[in-house]
Amino acid sequence: MAAVRINPASDFLRHARASSASELVRRYADDLLTSAHAYELPVPIHKIRRHLQVPVDDTLPLPGQRGLTLPELRILLNSDDLPTVRKFTEAHEYMEILCQAVRQGAADDWMPDELFEDLMDNKERFCDMGAAELVMPEMLYREHVPKPLTLAWARYFANFLGLSVTATVWRALETRELNAVLVIWRYAHKPSQKVSSSQGQLCLFGEPTEFEPPRMMRVAYRLVPESLKEFIPLNKSVPCQSTVFQAYEEDHGTEGYDELDLVGLRGRYYVESFPFRSSGERHVMSLIHLDDINER
Repeated sequence: MAAVRINPASDFLRHARASSASELVRRYADDLLTSAHAYELPVPIHKIRRHLQVPVDDTLPLPGQRGLTLPELRILLNSDDLPTVRKFTEAHEYMEILCQAVRQGAADDWMPDELFEDLMDNKERFCDMGAAELVMPEMLYREHVPKPLTLAWARYFANFLGLSVTATVWRALETRELNAVLVIWRYAHKPSQKVSSSQGQLCLFGEPTEFEPPRMMRVAYRLVPESLKEFIPLNKSVPCQSTVFQAYEEDHGTEGYDELDLVGLRGRYYVESFPFRSSGERHVMSLIHLDDINER
């Protein structure tokens, strides 16, 4: 019978003291970076992997999942994801190992029930928070952040770190270096619109495509800072006159002011956009700045 492996986060938890779940995951990230001699940018994630001695397998597809930590302390990363995504996922799974050690009782001597329940009830959010601290340590990160923070810089910095633009922007929102909303758009019909196939059909009044409801740039994903209350529904659209649609149609980056009506976000905002492809389909990523940027 194989010996049960001791969770590498257990020793940290026995000596750790934290007043909140966010403090705990940040302190654990700092402990990993220091112990693995990985406190630099870009963070050499392989040093942390070597320090923890946790097997990581990125050769298998994981439909519907980014990553998974098995009970025997083996990490699986979705082979279908880009390397930039897998790097953040790996960091996230190291936080899952911390949570697993908490569930196993490694912090029972000092952890109050309220902290335990908060960590378990909001595990994904805190694991993302800890992962961000692990791959973008706040002290080092702040040294590189420009004023104002732009989407062009986020793209450059994400490439430097070996991370996704989404993760880099999320870090800026989470550390309050940026007051904005990130939206990914796709050119599509509204889900409630029924569109018949135009192939193999004849139409008495013209080509079938002439009478299909128009496609528009619609919200496919949005990232809103936790401190904000704006509600932006999926599939909400922007006008064809917007710089967002211009980025899609002309296939290059744009910036400028747009009049937006996204339910929880109405008004005139400065928007930076750039097109990208995912699964062969063109999308647009936009950073909608909520601050007054008249001094640009």
